[in-house]
Amino acid sequence: MNRTLMFFGCLFLLASCGQNESESVGSKPVNPRIYNFTIEPGKRIGLLTPDSCSREQVLAMYGDSARLDSIHLIEGVMDEGVVLFPDNPLRRVEIYWDKEIDPLRPAFIRILGLGMVDGGTDWRTMDGITVGTGIAEVQKSNTKAFELYGFGWDYGGSVTDWKGGTLAGKNMRLGFLLLTEANIPNRVQGERILQSNDPGLLKLNPRVAYMEFDFGRPAPSLSGVWRSVSDPTYEIEFQGDKMLHRNEGKVAYTSTVEIDVDCANVACAVGEEGLGGSWCFLEKGEFDIQCNFILAYDQSSLVYSAIGSTGKALEFTRLK
Repeated sequence: MNRTLMFFGCLFLLASCGQNESESVGSKPVNPRIYNFTIEPGKRIGLLTPDSCSREQVLAMYGDSARLDSIHLIEGVMDEGVVLFPDNPLRRVEIYWDKEIDPLRPAFIRILGLGMVDGGTDWRTMDGITVGTGIAEVQKSNTKAFELYGFGWDYGGSVTDWKGGTLAGKNMRLGFLLLTEANIPNRVQGERILQSNDPGLLKLNPRVAYMEFDFGRPAPSLSGVWRSVSDPTYEIEFQGDKMLHRNEGKVAYTSTVEIDVDCANVACAVGEEGLGGSWCFLEKGEFDIQCNFILAYDQSSLVYSAIGSTGKALEFTRLK
């Protein structure tokens, strides 16, 4: 049988199975909203939104269409997460929470599909990006050429930089796959950076193999007055975007403050990889920016270290 006909035949059969699923849950009432497979990066993945995406909320919203299962993190490492539509490859979604970083918002929401050879996925973004979308179409959606890793290794085909295009800052990560292993030039393989508008790469037509999303992390609230544990005469106060430093009750100086939940600002860079994995707040002066790295924080205590300073960590307790 013609391979193309086989492919579209598989798509038809899988799609039919997906349609029957919504009608075969038994006597339990089914919320038809769970069959919305639209993605608005950074805003919504199906029923999941930044304010409604804890594990308990996801299990409640999707009911019998969600179950606890092992999620692949890195080679040889699995951990418990939630899988949506686990028995339907066209609708399967893997969701994982890193409790040490944020127990309420997922570390990632992953959609693999089956690749273009076997099917794909019902999930797609508002502008049509889905498993199987070609690199030229993704570039068109981004409105700019972007960068990705070369193929043939662990992170092969992963987008590394949207280069300021419309997909930048939307908490969306894509990985591309070459559908053939024949006649792949060495210059597009290995740990190197490729340009999406490279004519040779466009000719190979890599396609989206997976999509990963998250909602970022909510900015913590530092508002209020905090007193130094080591020096009770020193206090700091956060008022909106202002930070006041007081010695013996008198304001010594004031700075403008910005929360950086990913420690992504260049002022937070330590070595080549910066401080990813925690959060920081930036003090902005007229000529410089001081990055303060949060070591511990809750509603009653705050411990941070000023990047580049030789002093020890500063510890405070909240007064009000």
